[in-house]
Amino acid sequence: MTASNVTKPTQLPHPRRFITTHDDDGKAVFSHQLHETVPFWSVGPKEEPAAFGLAYTTSTAPVRLAENDDLVAFANADKHRQTSGLVQNGGTVLRPDGRNGLLA
Repeated sequence: MTASNVTKPTQLPHPRRFITTHDDDGKAVFSHQLHETVPFWSVGPKEEPAAFGLAYTTSTAPVRLAENDDLVAFANADKHRQTSGLVQNGGTVLRPDGRNGLLA
């Protein structure tokens, strides 16, 4: 395990995301397109790295939810999560930091 790919440098559990969408009948269902557990990677000093994750992001506001456009865009962003930067210009980013607090 390298410092840039640490799964859990904290005793806190990984955040879990629950993404909803609609099935062909228009009923609300959970999406299984993405992993429920948000993976962490390490940032900062090697002696005391912070756990960093990307739970969800959008590239526009308002977000286009029709035809799962937001999930398609997020799946692409998730593939590049470690190089995506801290912010999403014109959109939103949800990044739990792996430390005890409001998102823990």
